[in-house]
Amino acid sequence: MKLVVYDPGPKINGYLTIKCLDPLVKYCGDIGVQVELINTLDGLANSAVLAHASYFTPEVILRLKNSGNRLYSFDINDSSWLYHLDAVHDVDLIFKFSGIQQTRYSDEIQVSKDIEYSKRPRPFFAGDPDEKWNAYANLRDAGKLIPMPYAPNYHEDVAHIPFEQKNKHALIRGGNHYIRFHLFLNLLKAGLINSDSAFPVKCYFGKSMVDQFKYCPDCLKTFETHGKISYQHYLDRETWGCNNPYIKWNIDPTDEDFRTDTSHKWNNRCLPLFYWLTERFQKQHGNIDMSLVENALNADYLSEAGMYPILARNMFYGDYKWVFSVDLPPRFWQGANAKIINLLPAWTKNQAQFPKVVEGDHYLAFDEIFEDIDKLKNITKEQHDHITNNCFEMYNTWIKGDEYEVSVNLLKYVLDNIRRIENG
Repeated sequence: MKLVVYDPGPKINGYLTIKCLDPLVKYCGDIGVQVELINTLDGLANSAVLAHASYFTPEVILRLKNSGNRLYSFDINDSSWLYHLDAVHDVDLIFKFSGIQQTRYSDEIQVSKDIEYSKRPRPFFAGDPDEKWNAYANLRDAGKLIPMPYAPNYHEDVAHIPFEQKNKHALIRGGNHYIRFHLFLNLLKAGLINSDSAFPVKCYFGKSMVDQFKYCPDCLKTFETHGKISYQHYLDRETWGCNNPYIKWNIDPTDEDFRTDTSHKWNNRCLPLFYWLTERFQKQHGNIDMSLVENALNADYLSEAGMYPILARNMFYGDYKWVFSVDLPPRFWQGANAKIINLLPAWTKNQAQFPKVVEGDHYLAFDEIFEDIDKLKNITKEQHDHITNNCFEMYNTWIKGDEYEVSVNLLKYVLDNIRRIENG
């Protein structure tokens, strides 16, 4: 078997190069599998071609298949959707860096103007066209879609903390994304948040931040003067002149409701907007500790190494992104390494992952509209140890890097799937 790898510079996805293609090339060399690195897809015939999925356009797929090539696509795009769905039925194998959707619909949270929660079934494809779902399902059922784990960039040895010594709290850290912030508010209302949770946004105040994302002059001036934007300072202001293109502070800064299917307009926006959202939440759900909101919104960014002690000392690591995103991003595996219980939305069960994860064995799930959050207060040592030990073993088997930067078992998994086609 001989493989040809197309990954020209500048690299279209540095993560794929560093965490998959380069290690795979080195591993193949060590075990005697021939590999050739190529800089063009022209003139190839009767070869096993590996490349980022975006390079396999409909025209390229047709040309390469007509020349007798087998195509192995590595699809990575921060979602569960595929590049060039209309043409990839002719691709021999797709390694997808996400889960593989098993259901046509997943429940999606809806938020009213009064911050009342409901959910609706959302189709995997916008408009729910039969032809798109059938094309995806046919690829899946034919064994052409192979889930891949989204491993962290680095491995860190972590000092684990036993159940009895842990804070019985949930940790939420990441960009101040709209749906993630609602999870934070509901966990805070339940008394499950401490000062470790954070939405580090200080880079948005930096002079090097591009204008598209840089905060407005009022926010910048306040931060330069005080090093933060406090809740009290927000209360003292009559107007902010915010540059958020979706809102104006002299009118209600929402659509007809807080639509979660357009929630990207909130993501990483200015801190006053999230204070305002918190006030709306309190009117419907009761008072919460605003000092913890202020702390989270003004927190410092931490490196991966700096994150692990915080992960290890808390009980849960929660996240809530948009539906059909990558349900098990690198943070899931960081949590597994730190022996903290990952806390994910119930829709996670609708996707098949590799390695296989099961609710209750590898993570805990919360209802998409937070109706069962209080159950987390009753976590037992047996549950904690069962889940965290399972995940730590899985991390060491499939994720932890070695001389190849990734697990040799994961490289064998990729190569074994390619051999299945090549030897077919």
